[in-house]
Amino acid sequence: MSVNQPEINPNWPATPPKPGMSASMKLILGLGVGCGVVVVLCCGGLFISGFLLQAQLAKMISDDPETVVATTQKIAQIDIPDDLEPAFSADIKLPVVGSVASCVAYEDKDNQSGDLVLIALGESLGAGNQAEFQRQIQQSLEEAGMGQQDEEDLEIDQSYEKEITVRGQPVTFRFVKGKSKDSEAERIMVTGVFAGRSGPTTFLFGGDAKKYDDNTIVKMIESIE
Repeated sequence: MSVNQPEINPNWPATPPKPGMSASMKLILGLGVGCGVVVVLCCGGLFISGFLLQAQLAKMISDDPETVVATTQKIAQIDIPDDLEPAFSADIKLPVVGSVASCVAYEDKDNQSGDLVLIALGESLGAGNQAEFQRQIQQSLEEAGMGQQDEEDLEIDQSYEKEITVRGQPVTFRFVKGKSKDSEAERIMVTGVFAGRSGPTTFLFGGDAKKYDDNTIVKMIESIE
């Protein structure tokens, strides 16, 4: 016996970000909704209305510190600087498919001084869809004002790549330093993708370059297990 459900419209809009929402929260909301759409479209035979999908994803987002820490442990063991506090997490699971992605965000106590985001793809996604998810991650980063778009807001003074061993494997991380075009504050951005506990994991850090220097961030990356 088959049950017909309304097909999803890939063009339905996500919930508009609330005023004052941090970039990391915008990222998690955008990534959660966007990845949900991608999974539904990629995994044939699963049909669910956009409204129901959005409602389900909203339940998977939490700002409870203990939940954020627990989700982080699923992604990787990492020594996070004390000034970075648990902000938000999302553990994205869909019917039939199972766990497809986990995201966590940490923010500095001093507003706008630093943000750390980890985004891990679930094993149930399968290698065939990982490239599409990486594209979705990049799109969500840009929509949240992070990643490449964030670099465009900097007057870049220095950019380089550094190979760091993570969980026994060499990983190339991109370091970018420069002044914010708006505030002229010195900023640093570090991005890379490593093999996490559940699958490919994107590491993204952005912060005050005077407070978080290269050594501090490298030490954090090297602590990943």
